[in-house]
Amino acid sequence: MLVVRYLTIDPTDTTAEWYTPPYIFDALACWFDLDPASPGGNVVPWVPADRRYTCEGLQREWSGYVWLNPPYGRKILTQWVQKFINHGNGILLVPERTSTRWWQLLSNHADLILCVNKKIPFVTPTGKTKGAHAIGSTLVAIGKKASPRWKARAIWAGC
Repeated sequence: MLVVRYLTIDPTDTTAEWYTPPYIFDALACWFDLDPASPGGNVVPWVPADRRYTCEGLQREWSGYVWLNPPYGRKILTQWVQKFINHGNGILLVPERTSTRWWQLLSNHADLILCVNKKIPFVTPTGKTKGAHAIGSTLVAIGKKASPRWKARAIWAGC
């Protein structure tokens, strides 16, 4: 006898959007000039950035100190990482993928790498914090402004 079961997925609870939780920015204790992969200040008002690109962040010019939590798609992430490397000034949040080409390229340009010791519970578009994401995360700093900030303090105490 064949039994078919249907899984019902609530579209309001399913998303490809994963927003960095506020405690990450509290721990970093800095202000950014640009968030080029932002869903918008009305969606993530806790991201401390003067400017946000909500579309075409890869095509537009970046300036200043950048915060970047890019889309994690297999084909698109590499493009964001390359643009971040070329810009050379900011902090990037990426998944733990040390064996990938993009990671090897990124790590060769990094001034500082922070391997987060806990999986981050990202925020969904509905504002809920789900359980920790299945993939671990790494923060990568490039540029003189980003790296001394981490050397001076242990930012993950109490997280």
